[in-house]
Amino acid sequence: MNPPNPNDPHPLLRMMERTRSDPFFIGFYLDLHTRRKGWDEQGLAEHLQCPIDRLPELFLCRCPSYSDPKFADHIRKIAEYVPCNEMKLLLVLREVMAWQKLSGPSAGSANSFLLAARDRRDEAEDAPETEDKAEGDETS
Repeated sequence: MNPPNPNDPHPLLRMMERTRSDPFFIGFYLDLHTRRKGWDEQGLAEHLQCPIDRLPELFLCRCPSYSDPKFADHIRKIAEYVPCNEMKLLLVLREVMAWQKLSGPSAGSANSFLLAARDRRDEAEDAPETEDKAEGDETS
């Protein structure tokens, strides 16, 4: 393992870069959002109201599971720790996670979406009985 470089402006920057490819970290989702919006890190920091020098710490936080009932609570704790705007962080993560689900590799498959289906009935079943037919049935 390499010793810390005293010339490195922020010792967490190299680690922050690694989070961009690992969905375990919040950095993965923040990087997707940043690229999608065409922002740089400064733009992201401003949007989240996060000090730019604390952005690496935010990127290195574990991303809670979207399906966890305490998802919002986890985001609140992260926002207090870093610090940043809790609501903006929550909205960014939800947006990116939803966007990723919809545009992921399985997008368009039946498993990706909840589909509503209705059986198609024969046209003969759908046709109402006419009075002539009903009357004819009575006389027979």
